[in-house]
Amino acid sequence: MTFTRVTAAACCAMLATVLTPTVLHAQSKPLRIGMTLSEIPLTTGQPDGGGEGYRYMGYTVYDALVNWKLDDARIAPTLAPGLATEWSVDEKEKTRWTFRLRHGVKFHDGSDFNADSVIWNMEKIYNKTAPQFDPKQAAQVRSRLLSLKGYRKIDDYTVEITTLAPDSTFPYQLAQMFYSSPAQFEKVGRDWSKFAQQPSGTGPFRLERLCRGSAQSSGVIRVTGTHSTSRSPNG
Repeated sequence: MTFTRVTAAACCAMLATVLTPTVLHAQSKPLRIGMTLSEIPLTTGQPDGGGEGYRYMGYTVYDALVNWKLDDARIAPTLAPGLATEWSVDEKEKTRWTFRLRHGVKFHDGSDFNADSVIWNMEKIYNKTAPQFDPKQAAQVRSRLLSLKGYRKIDDYTVEITTLAPDSTFPYQLAQMFYSSPAQFEKVGRDWSKFAQQPSGTGPFRLERLCRGSAQSSGVIRVTGTHSTSRSPNG
């Protein structure tokens, strides 16, 4: 994985990538984009601010198991493989879903993404006794993942997730949850406020700078050599 400086900054908030073919050429200068939110969305993995927060700090720095295909502005978005390359529901037990994870994915800090990462992130949302539990992130996700009942690791690159009832919309719900680096959380002393300053995901951009205050701004650099670079300008 290498990092190429293609920065993005916002006057009053965070920049992220433009998720359409509008920007087709590499930027020789920082690309500056403003947004309608009053402050920079949460940077820890689950942005607040609704759709704007997801656009600026979700789809840029992070990935979901199931992503939205947002690379063509001429068609309505559809689901696409993200950190999971495929998923299926059990033929007999319709509440049991199996997700096959993408091999070779690394977080921006260099650590591996695998089934343990998935379970760790589920715990940060659903297990109030887990060291990584974050009420701020949980508040953003739990209302979007209404069907989720349980989860477990099958092997290093397979996870099973169960739902409360048969639900064909479940993959759409999972597109709302992003995955943060467990290793980075440990590195910053298990402190989400410190993680927010140095977040680590698997998306096409890495946060390089975060400034909060009266003149809020942030900057990201494009990550090359990852599975998700097609989501970045000139990726």
